[in-house]
Amino acid sequence: MRLSLIAILAVMAGLVLGTASTNSEFGYQSLLPWDEFRPPTTKTMFYDGFSATTETVGPKAEQVQLTPPPEDQPQPKARVEADTLDFGIVEAGDGGVLTYVIHNDGEAPLVLKTGDSSCKCTVSKISKEQVPPGESSEIVVEYRTKVAKEKYRHGFSIKTNDRERPLLRFSLTGKVLPVLSFEPRNVSALLLTKGEPHAAEVRLLYFRDTDLEIIDWRLNNRRTAKYFEVSTEPLREDELSDTDAKSGFRFRIRVKPGLPVGDNRQELTVRTNKDRRDPARVAIFLRVHEAVSVFGTRVRSGWDWSTQSLTLKPEADGTASAERLVVQAMGEHRHETQYEVKEVVPAELDVSFGERQEQKGGKAIWTYLNVALPQEFDAGAAFAELPNRRGHVVLATTNPAQPEVRFEVSYLGGPPPRPRPIVEPSKAAEDTAEDTAAGETSVETLEEPKVEKPDVEEPPVKDTDEPLDDSIKD
Repeated sequence: MRLSLIAILAVMAGLVLGTASTNSEFGYQSLLPWDEFRPPTTKTMFYDGFSATTETVGPKAEQVQLTPPPEDQPQPKARVEADTLDFGIVEAGDGGVLTYVIHNDGEAPLVLKTGDSSCKCTVSKISKEQVPPGESSEIVVEYRTKVAKEKYRHGFSIKTNDRERPLLRFSLTGKVLPVLSFEPRNVSALLLTKGEPHAAEVRLLYFRDTDLEIIDWRLNNRRTAKYFEVSTEPLREDELSDTDAKSGFRFRIRVKPGLPVGDNRQELTVRTNKDRRDPARVAIFLRVHEAVSVFGTRVRSGWDWSTQSLTLKPEADGTASAERLVVQAMGEHRHETQYEVKEVVPAELDVSFGERQEQKGGKAIWTYLNVALPQEFDAGAAFAELPNRRGHVVLATTNPAQPEVRFEVSYLGGPPPRPRPIVEPSKAAEDTAEDTAAGETSVETLEEPKVEKPDVEEPPVKDTDEPLDDSIKD
């Protein structure tokens, strides 16, 4: 019993000592429950007969509160030489030092203490925490940037014992940029037509001096590099007037005919005599369309984007399937392009055109195309007789760039359900009675039709581009 009591007391003592040690390590006065109700303590500091007070509330130390001299005594007066300083343009990851000056125009010592800050910048030094009348103190601030930010602005504060200005607020501003960067950083065109020429310009800007030189450049996607033409020329001084750059180059990027239909990603990498880390890069994304193309209008539809084909299937309520597609015309002949149905396999498919609309700011003309299975059409049997169980639709167009467009059609489902036979109640009762009298029970069973699922082999997904080098990020 005595040993158990001693063990319990030892554990309690260990907890108290451990808590006190933790509090001491992290700078708290105490974390014991009863300390929450301990009254505030006050510590007074004296500067040549004038006092400034620090209050401690509860278990945590609050920020320093500086008390001005009594109103009937001489007073300090803080005057800031400049409360905002601009560090100019720096590169992400760089840092520096700024110095602010505070004057004491009063008749009593001006006491200064560090306040709060909105950034990681730190007040590394206050040259004089007690500033005699007529003198000044320098506030040295160290800052370090992390990420590029065109408009950088942060602040900090200094507390004083000036009755009229107990808190002085300061700001540091500037621009954090890649010292060498492309503008814009991306080139994209989403509405290109096959064979249509396209050109874009980007500027490579250098923000430090005027001796920028291009060592070399390359296109990282070797598969499509042959479809791009790149030329460079130095930027004149007047062409830099809308930026803070000191020098730069213009890059003209021209797309040659033959760029594959689909999404094409490219990246231009440039090495210069000013590279500090990675070379400058500009990402290029181009989406090329056929002059005439067909696609689905719904996300959950029977249209397969990877194979550019349509799959029809019975609706959930058993009605025949119908899909609404879009025939899109782009390029210079888009407005006058007309269509007609040239061939439909199987011939029983119902194919018709709907309304016509301008889309994508007039750069594309949509004509709706309806494809449906007729009622009571045995689509399963009809598609089973076709090669690979696939039919097709061919549309003739008046577009000289693409005289016709074709897409495949398949069917997912069995023959339509056979109607249940209708038996008159009186007749059914007579038949049942006769069978019962003969010692047999006659029960008519209606078998559900077997659903024949066609063996549809999905073709592989067509990749319109090859993976880029490891240095390229999608």
